[in-house]
Amino acid sequence: MKYYFYITVLAVMVLSACSSDVELNAPYKSTTIVFGLLNPDANNDGETTPLDTQWIKINKTFLGEGDNLSYAAIRDSSEYDDEDIETMVVYQMDEDEIIHEYPLHAIEVSNKSVDGIFYGPEQTLYYFIPDNGMSKEYEYQIYLKFTDGHEVTGRTNLIDNEFQWLVPQSGFPLVLANISGVNSVSYVDPVSFKWYAPENASLYSGTLRMYYTEEVYASSDWTVAPISSTEKWADFPIGTIEQGETQPGQIITLGFSGRSFFDFLANTIEASPNIRRIIGHYDNLQSKTICFEAIMTVANEELATYVEVNTPSGSVVQERPVYTNVNNGLGLFASRSVSRVKNLPLIAVDGQLGIPNEGNLYALVVASNTSGLNFCDPNGTSDFPCE
Repeated sequence: MKYYFYITVLAVMVLSACSSDVELNAPYKSTTIVFGLLNPDANNDGETTPLDTQWIKINKTFLGEGDNLSYAAIRDSSEYDDEDIETMVVYQMDEDEIIHEYPLHAIEVSNKSVDGIFYGPEQTLYYFIPDNGMSKEYEYQIYLKFTDGHEVTGRTNLIDNEFQWLVPQSGFPLVLANISGVNSVSYVDPVSFKWYAPENASLYSGTLRMYYTEEVYASSDWTVAPISSTEKWADFPIGTIEQGETQPGQIITLGFSGRSFFDFLANTIEASPNIRRIIGHYDNLQSKTICFEAIMTVANEELATYVEVNTPSGSVVQERPVYTNVNNGLGLFASRSVSRVKNLPLIAVDGQLGIPNEGNLYALVVASNTSGLNFCDPNGTSDFPCE
């Protein structure tokens, strides 16, 4: 674990009777940049299998005479050629003993944004397939050896992918609002996510996702077929908790205000009389409208430190240290996991009396902050059906 600090050089001027030239660029020296976040359940099926392909970016710094922005637009300025790297492998480690090794393979993909300064849309990524699975019981080390002789390494533990939710649970709704009168609602505060702390976890970031279908019409009467119909979702960040030395199995709670979720929708979704939005989808088997998903992203200590260091500073001193755990290079080799609770319904039902609580629906359709978004319920028996 190392911290590098930027040093600003104001000027170096050498006065000579023979020459007034100033050399601005130092002799070129390339630095390897590695960025890899190992996820033991990358395909989100609840277990570590050979399908959980792990992806890593390996790039290099560059320096040239003239405009470096022009160099950035050239692909080989920041990417290695195949013949530059002699060995690329990730080791599964039991302390200092290599238990298994996974060769890294190069592949070209065409998903890079062309809006930045670097070359796109093609880019080279590196991957390995954990054919014998991955385990929190071991650490993982990347090892790169280049044909010029230099070596680059990085090491990380793994987040336990067996994440256990307490609240919410699949099939049971999150109550964000209650009906408090005729066409009026009261908001729940706090609404809580609860879970058991997994092993090797240091940072948690929660998200509440709502699915909907956006229909755009030529006019506000919605009497003819829509011009377009697009499935969408809105991701509401409910907050972040950094726990540090949390004991595995400890119950952790992350709360938020129900009103803040609906205010978020009102501030991020366009209000237009020509747009109607269908909430989630109607599940015939459950006789429920399904629309919510709880998401928890978990980081290990290396990634948590990286996030902390790169969080914008609130002080007048804006210069930040550069964090890396890559030896003889720069970047990050760490672990994260993403756990989801899917199929959360729109409407809660009292478990004893069987009385539906339609507060979430009313908060979407009739509350003053969201009524202009024109949400409707695909359930034909709803108070606000999509007719």
